[in-house]
Amino acid sequence: MLPQLKLISLVVRVFARPIITSKKEISIQKVQMSKQRFITQQILNLGNAYYFWDQKIDRIYLNQNLKVEYDQLNEDEALKLGTEFFLEILIYTILILVSSFEIWKNYFEQQDRQKNMNNTIRVILMLKQNLQYQIKIIKEQKLKDLNDIQQVYEIYETNLKSFQNKKDKAMKQVSIVKQLHIQDTKKNNQDC
Repeated sequence: MLPQLKLISLVVRVFARPIITSKKEISIQKVQMSKQRFITQQILNLGNAYYFWDQKIDRIYLNQNLKVEYDQLNEDEALKLGTEFFLEILIYTILILVSSFEIWKNYFEQQDRQKNMNNTIRVILMLKQNLQYQIKIIKEQKLKDLNDIQQVYEIYETNLKSFQNKKDKAMKQVSIVKQLHIQDTKKNNQDC
């Protein structure tokens, strides 16, 4: 993450440098023409503090003696450095605030998307349960219809068997009657 932050810082510095440079001269003139010496003094102190810490860090990295007295800037250079540093702080603060706002906005948008997704999943699960319930009802109805059809089939089959038995009995009776008729006819023919 640190190299990315350095890269972002470098990019911001590259693009912020022209803005700082253009605003620096105007700001310096405004500070110099300001009737309030307090603001000018604070900018001078900021420039001197920045220069002091810059020298101290350089000495630490170069392994030089830290107790040697540090150079001081003249008023014009301290004013330029202080104004530049103040503008950098201002631009970085604005960038951080804008980035924080974007992160905050994206976070809540993500929360809304997650909530919508959860609601959609809940609706889908409810629909699934409803469909499963309807399928269960349809299966029960089909089983009931199948049982009814089976009962009707059994009734028809019983009726068919009964009808067939009656038919067989009727055929037997017809056969008996036919034989009796034939015998009567033969007898009548013989008698004549």
